[in-house]
Amino acid sequence: MENIMEQLTIENINKEKPIVKVSVDNIQIITQVGTVTKGYFKVENIAGGRLRGRIFTSIPKLEIKETIFEGNSVEIEYMYLNTFITKEEHIQDVMEIVTNGGNVSIPIDIIVHEKSIDTVQGKIKDISQFAEYAKHNWDKAVAIFEETSFKDIFLLNCMEHINFYKLCRNNTSLDQGLEDFLIFMKQKNAISLRVKADDGEQKLLNETARNRIVVEKDTWGYVKGSIKTDASFMRVVKQNFDSDDFMGNRMEIEYYVDPMKMHLGTNEGNIYIETHNCTIIHGVSCMKSLITNVYLDKISYTQEDEAILTVENLSGKKMTVSIEDEANCIISSESSYQITSTAQIKIRFVRPVQRTGSSVKRLTFKIKFAVLIQLGTAKMRKEFILDIATNKIMVS
Repeated sequence: MENIMEQLTIENINKEKPIVKVSVDNIQIITQVGTVTKGYFKVENIAGGRLRGRIFTSIPKLEIKETIFEGNSVEIEYMYLNTFITKEEHIQDVMEIVTNGGNVSIPIDIIVHEKSIDTVQGKIKDISQFAEYAKHNWDKAVAIFEETSFKDIFLLNCMEHINFYKLCRNNTSLDQGLEDFLIFMKQKNAISLRVKADDGEQKLLNETARNRIVVEKDTWGYVKGSIKTDASFMRVVKQNFDSDDFMGNRMEIEYYVDPMKMHLGTNEGNIYIETHNCTIIHGVSCMKSLITNVYLDKISYTQEDEAILTVENLSGKKMTVSIEDEANCIISSESSYQITSTAQIKIRFVRPVQRTGSSVKRLTFKIKFAVLIQLGTAKMRKEFILDIATNKIMVS
């Protein structure tokens, strides 16, 4: 640099000397990681002659478009390249401008900040901070994820991450895209669901039964899925769900069981809960019994008293009713009855006695009898006990 200064000085002997003036006293560059910052300043000659000079700087990433210049009004363009910087830095140096009209030293102050997004909770500077933000502010995180600046702030020129980000950003569901991206970046685990068992086997009468199962997810994030069943006697209330259906980590699924679409005996079916990455199968088993009520109109009897046995047939089909009495203490007009709705059957109790000569002694024991009902191959048995001592009928 001394040789250049001597040369410029010798060339100006016996000539009118220029005087250099620079439009800035200092250069301050405040920028972010991974960006390019441009600027310019003017170098002018405020005296006679023609100004010539050269610019020196020791900052590697600071490029001067023209380091050698000539003219009485020259615009000097500079560019600070921090494309491959991955962390914050602060550089202080000096730019030397050597001319035939004098020398100027320009202080340079360069501050490189990490790229970040300002939120109410503070600055988000990296992908782990973004994931933590998404955990508590999912909708706002989705909006940030959609911005084209997302990759510049969080992905640091990693093409593998950028390419997967673009794939996720083009997902028809940005919520699902963000969920997949955070899993790919190892910022969260994929959501797993599990079903808490419901009542299981049910014994139904004549009404549609409403039931529910509870589904739990094991971690935070976005989930979306569908619910269906393979059994005609079951109907789920809601066919689709997403994260909004969860209260905390729990979601209720309601379903109905319709006995009119069931056959007698055990009916089995499955509820399928399907998500983006898994299918859960929950089995449901229901028992349809004969839809009937049986009862007597009295609770106390004397010897050879009559009673009315009422049988309500709610199945809508013909059923057979008979009475089983091993002690032969019950007398009815028929051995069996065919009924389609409600039948009232008269029965008479003959209480057993023991005769010894001319004396009669009542026996004090219990008599068991049963009402048998059959509909097709399905059977139902309801037992009663006649207590001789108390003259009362009890349901077994």
